[in-house]
Amino acid sequence: MYNRTLVHYRNMLIFYRRNYKAIITIMYALVFIAIAELGVIGYFVFIKPPPQYYAVHDDGSLSGIKPLTQPNFNSGALSQWES
Repeated sequence: MYNRTLVHYRNMLIFYRRNYKAIITIMYALVFIAIAELGVIGYFVFIKPPPQYYAVHDDGSLSGIKPLTQPNFNSGALSQWES
């Protein structure tokens, strides 16, 4: 009877030790995944591309809109418009 109890406790010790190592490995993997997710979220929060706006014509085609801080004509188009 005493020997069976010792075998049972030894088997339980091996079982818990093996599962402890597996859980620690899983926890390290989860911490790595959480850090990677924080990095991706931080990238999308702090590095935002400027918004791009497009005008839609009647036929469904798109054309880009330039901001008011940039000139609408280049120098060739401006000289042609002057004459």
